Amino acid sequence: MNNPQIVVLLGMHRSGTSLTASILQALGVDFGDDFIATNENNPKGYFENAAISRAHIRLNRLVKRRPFSAAGLVEYPQAFWHSHHALEFIDEVEMLVRKTLADINGIWGFKDPHTIKLLPLWQVVFERLGVTPVYILAIRHPTEVAASAVKRDHIDAGHGELLWIDQNVAALCNTGFKLAAVTDYQAWFSDPLPQARHLMDVLGLDQSRDDADLQEVLQERIDPGLHRQKHSGSAQLPFAEELYRQLLTATTGADPRQATEPLVSDYRSAKQLFDPVWRLLEQEYRLRLAKKEELELLLHEKNRELSETKQQLKKIEGITSTFLGSRSGILLYQYQVYRRRLLNKLPEGAPLVRLKRLLDER
Repeated sequence: MNNPQIVVLLGMHRSGTSLTASILQALGVDFGDDFIATNENNPKGYFENAAISRAHIRLNRLVKRRPFSAAGLVEYPQAFWHSHHALEFIDEVEMLVRKTLADINGIWGFKDPHTIKLLPLWQVVFERLGVTPVYILAIRHPTEVAASAVKRDHIDAGHGELLWIDQNVAALCNTGFKLAAVTDYQAWFSDPLPQARHLMDVLGLDQSRDDADLQEVLQERIDPGLHRQKHSGSAQLPFAEELYRQLLTATTGADPRQATEPLVSDYRSAKQLFDPVWRLLEQEYRLRLAKKEELELLLHEKNRELSETKQQLKKIEGITSTFLGSRSGILLYQYQVYRRRLLNKLPEGAPLVRLKRLLDER
C-alpha cells in the first residue's frame, strides 16, 4: 500500500451519487465490484460497496437513525463517537479498506449517502491508514431531491428540502470545507464534458483523451431517462435555494468555504434553537420503535404458544387415532354414537351393555 489515493464520494440520497460514481469508474477510479443489488429505484446500479453499506446501516440502526425520518435531523449523541459500537465499526472498515487497497492498483473510491454523518469515524480510519482522502460532493437541486423523496419515501416536500440542507451542511462541516470537487446532477445531462475534465484534473487522471472520445464514454454512462424529476421553480425553503446556488459556484472551482461558510454558520446557529424539539422528536421516535419491538416480541411469543398448542393437538390426534384403532376404542365410540342417537334405548349386545355399566359406575 504505497501512497494510496482514496476518493470519498459524498452526497445526499437521490442527488446523483450513483451516476457520478459510474462516471468516475469510467474515468479510471476503481469502485470494486461487490455492490449492493440494483432495484426499481436505481436500475443502473448504486455503485455502493456492499460491506460498507451493511456496516453503515447496522451502525445507524443501533442509534435509531433513518435518513428520511425526523431523527435524521438530530445530531448523534456525543457518547456515540466513543462507544464500543463506533470503535468496532472503525476496526471493521479499517480491515476492509486495508485489504481492498492491497488488491488494487491506482485510485480506489467508495460512496454511500450514510457516509456524510459518519465521516468523523471514517477520518479515524484514514488517519490510521496514513492517507488523505479526496472528497467529492455530488449535489442536485433541492426540489428535485425532495420530489424524489416524496415519491419514494412518502415525506413532505418541505421536509425533504430541510433534509437536503442538513445533509449538505454536514458534508461541508465534516470535511472542513475541503472538497476537491463539487459536481452538479443537472450538468451531467446538459454539459457533462467540463465537469468530467474537472474531475480528471483534480484526481490526476489521464487527460490524453480527446473530447470526442471522452464524450462517447460519458454517453455510455449518462441515460437521459434517469433525469425523471426536473425542477421548474425555486425551492419552498429560500435557504435551500441559496445554499444550492452557492454550492454551484464551487462546481467551477470556487472555494467552497468562501461560498458557503456564512450560510453554514447561520444554519448551525438556527438549528441549535430547535435542539429541544429534535430531542423530543427523537424521544417520540424511540418510543414508537420500542412499542413496535414490544409488539413484535408479543407476536413472537403468541406464535410460539400457538405452535406448541398445534403440537399438543397433533399428539392428541395420534393418541385418539391409536385408541380408536383398538377394540375398546371402537366399543367406546359405538357406545357414544348410540348414546347420542338413542337416548332412551339401551345399546344392544353383551359387550356394549357391559361397557355401559362400567362407564355408569364411574
